[in-house]
Amino acid sequence: MLSRLNNHSLRGVSTTARASFAGKYDPDLTDPDTLALHKLYRPERTTPSKRGIELLKTPRLNKGMAFSLNERQYLGIHGLLPPAFMTEEQQAYRIMTKLRQQPDNLAKYIQLDSLQDRNEKLFYRVLTDNVKELMPIVYTPTVGHACQKFGFIYRNPKGLYITINDNSISKIHQILANWHTTDIRAIVVTDGERILGLGDLGTYGIGIPVGKLALYVALAGIQPDWCLPVILDVGTDNNELLNDPFYTGLRRKRVRGQEYDTLVDNFMKAATKRFGQDTLIQFEDFGNSNAYRLLDRYKGKYCMFNDDIQGTAAVVVAGLLASTRITKKKLSQDKIVFFGAGGAATGVAEMCVRQMVDEGLSEKDACDRIYMVDIDGLITKSRSATLGERHVKFAKDLPDTKNLLEIVKTVRPGALIGASTVAGAFTEEILKEMSLINPRPIIFALSNPTSKAECTAEAAYRATNGTALFASGSPFDDVEMDGRTFKPGQGNNAYIFPGVALGAVLFRVKHIPDKLFLLAARMVAENVSEKSLYTFSRVYPRLKDIRELSVKIAIEVGHYCYDHNLSTLHPKPEDMEMFVRQQLYSVEYDELINKTYEWPAKDSKHGFPVPNVELHAAVVLAMLMEKNSVTVEVPINIALIKYWGKRDEELILPLNDSVSLTVDALFARTTVTVLKGASEHEVSVNGKLQDLTKSSRYSRLFAEALRQRRKRGHNESESNGSVGVHFKVTSETNFPTCAGLASSAAGFGAIALALQELFSFDDVEANRMARLGSGSACRSMLGGLVRWHAGESDDGLDSYATQLFDESEWPSLRSIVFVFDDMEKKVGSTLGMRRSVETSALLPHRALVVVPQRVEKLSKAFEERDFETLATVIMQDSNQFHAICLDSHPPLKYLSESSWDFMVMVQEFNDSMGAVLAAYTFDAGPNACVFLEKTSVANFIKFANERFCLPQKGLDEVREDYEIDEDLRQNSSAKYAASCVVVSQVGGGPRLISSD
Repeated sequence: MLSRLNNHSLRGVSTTARASFAGKYDPDLTDPDTLALHKLYRPERTTPSKRGIELLKTPRLNKGMAFSLNERQYLGIHGLLPPAFMTEEQQAYRIMTKLRQQPDNLAKYIQLDSLQDRNEKLFYRVLTDNVKELMPIVYTPTVGHACQKFGFIYRNPKGLYITINDNSISKIHQILANWHTTDIRAIVVTDGERILGLGDLGTYGIGIPVGKLALYVALAGIQPDWCLPVILDVGTDNNELLNDPFYTGLRRKRVRGQEYDTLVDNFMKAATKRFGQDTLIQFEDFGNSNAYRLLDRYKGKYCMFNDDIQGTAAVVVAGLLASTRITKKKLSQDKIVFFGAGGAATGVAEMCVRQMVDEGLSEKDACDRIYMVDIDGLITKSRSATLGERHVKFAKDLPDTKNLLEIVKTVRPGALIGASTVAGAFTEEILKEMSLINPRPIIFALSNPTSKAECTAEAAYRATNGTALFASGSPFDDVEMDGRTFKPGQGNNAYIFPGVALGAVLFRVKHIPDKLFLLAARMVAENVSEKSLYTFSRVYPRLKDIRELSVKIAIEVGHYCYDHNLSTLHPKPEDMEMFVRQQLYSVEYDELINKTYEWPAKDSKHGFPVPNVELHAAVVLAMLMEKNSVTVEVPINIALIKYWGKRDEELILPLNDSVSLTVDALFARTTVTVLKGASEHEVSVNGKLQDLTKSSRYSRLFAEALRQRRKRGHNESESNGSVGVHFKVTSETNFPTCAGLASSAAGFGAIALALQELFSFDDVEANRMARLGSGSACRSMLGGLVRWHAGESDDGLDSYATQLFDESEWPSLRSIVFVFDDMEKKVGSTLGMRRSVETSALLPHRALVVVPQRVEKLSKAFEERDFETLATVIMQDSNQFHAICLDSHPPLKYLSESSWDFMVMVQEFNDSMGAVLAAYTFDAGPNACVFLEKTSVANFIKFANERFCLPQKGLDEVREDYEIDEDLRQNSSAKYAASCVVVSQVGGGPRLISSD
């Protein structure tokens, strides 16, 4: 388990390097036990697999002009960079110089965003070196402005978008699997309903998870590759966004209720299914109607927390605890008034109660010391019938009032906390009243952004003659007054959530109890220096100390979780601090090339010399063989466009064939074993031994393989002799029963591929062997969309297949093969093509004009994912195929009546959908094949089931795989019945199963 944590940054030097350690930690590496732990915990260097321009386009690896000359030459980037060399420090200076010249904070945000896209290490180096200056840029308050303008400033995708239209575990899992890294440990997710104090920003809120995770890295040293920002797009109730031409989300009102809950449930299940049950999931900026509810729903089941509730509560309590070091009173000895009673304020109040209980009060007495004011005024017992469950315990037996000044005079609190987003709510009169009640009044104006703060720092200090212990949610500038400098503290959750997240990630925590946030709050309060408190009246640590503070919080989290059986990382690290510090992300550039080392000279010698002995040709041939036995799988292929041309009488089929796609789920599995010294070949298909005296195709294929191998090895003249080497072939297929292996391209393609593996043939040689068995078999050697090309073999007659596109380029493409009991060809394809070549008047124009045009259209449609064009071309060619057969003399009826009914059904389906969503072709033996996209599978199956009798087993499989809600029952009254229905991905290539 520990090894999983040790492969993400620069490997520490064994005895002298300190780059991987932070703060004042300085382990004694001269001690053998300490050194052994250091070697166990330290990250290890890995030479990147990317080279050239792709490496420079990878932010995680790019170092710009900091690449050394050796790295530039070794990694293939020499000449792709300017010839100058710069250190990371020089690069950071250049970035900061340019950044400080930007006209406003939004321009600075855009520049930093661009830097993160180019050079990840340099971005975090700049951020960590200038955290006080740049934290207001990458997070509050500038991130709020950036979110509002997100559609206009959008450059590159930074996270995952999961919409209400993707509402299933499988669909969400597929989206999560699209992320470029798999080792995700921390997710920050929002639904965009309450972004800071700005309200519903929909998908514009993606900037919040992105900013939060940037702080995970900069302030806690969490590896960037472990982080994933996610937004759940359920619509927006913000009419301005719905009418915004740049808006990047769904243009619909917010979905609420059960459908919303199902989406969040499915997301949690899919995320932990994909990345592990201990994956940390931080909820951020959910609306008040959902925030608490979802926290209560998931916090006991998953490793999750809500930063707006728990993080905010912890950081406010931290400020209050730090303030008590000046007031010399416990928190439980003071009364607190909250102006604002939303989710954040209620969370703070509840954490204050926990702290007071730990100080000795009962829960009831603690609640009695907290007063809350919402939009309707002071929360009193007279309002109990309308109060939420969390507010009832804070209701007071006092007169109803909305007058905050009156409340302050009545309650006489030691602390006044604002979380209302009502700018200026803490008037000068209220602030002065607080200073009359308390020698050092605690004034926290926490609403974000600064434009919505309850008062400014300067107003608080001046109204209280500098006695206020002030903190805010967003940063305020220093205040100069009466010869003193006041440095207002920012009650930023960044003091809390990075450390808690670091501990949860490293120690693989089951779930996160509220106690961890209280421990974090106490740790923050303890780390406020005396100078900060007494000289500058600052109740929070310096921002540049957050990274070290996060380490301390993480260690505290680790100890608590091991003591309470919440950690799943085993064994427990012997040195908790060393373990944590060794996992921290380093902002220093990594060495990208592993150092070489020597082996003992005796183990580095070349192998034994080849004996100078004359050997029999058969023995030499056997020695040249790469393997003795090979098992492969080759999928069947379906023609989309047929090439009809001149027939080569020596081959089984004409040199015509097709552009085709392979059907992954139907394949031939073939094992070819070398029988040295045997007297004959042996071929078994689906358990039935083949009579080779009646079929020369197998023998010709094997003889050609041996001829090519002997010719390559000995430069001998052509010979079909097998020199004592024969083959045993065992083939099994899962084809529908009406498509036999003997005439199948996949079957002979599998044999040819196995021989290619045995003898290390190139593709042209292997394709030639396949054609000797079946003229179209060679196309099965390749995955994806393939077509024939003229070969350049010794006889000038060879042809071979080439791949036009990789199957992964269109992963949503599907095929459905239907096997109908009475759907039989009236003639075989060989006879049909032979006669049509000889007699059809349509064929010359097709060969010279139509086919090249259709191939061009098909290729372009595949490249552009234009399914409608792809489907239209496929059906045009299928229709023309049947027309040419009927144009032959005498006419050939290629398909039965049921086949024509099936074609009509496909056309009716497309008409009913108002678009071409399915294409038919009959090149799957006597079966019917439909091509369509994944999203159309469910609708097509339901439509087909109304007109044909489809097997119940196939219906049940499709219903489960494609999440069809309604029950599908076999239509036994239909005229035609299918014995098999196979839904499959397409474009898969051959698979090597085993070799010996």
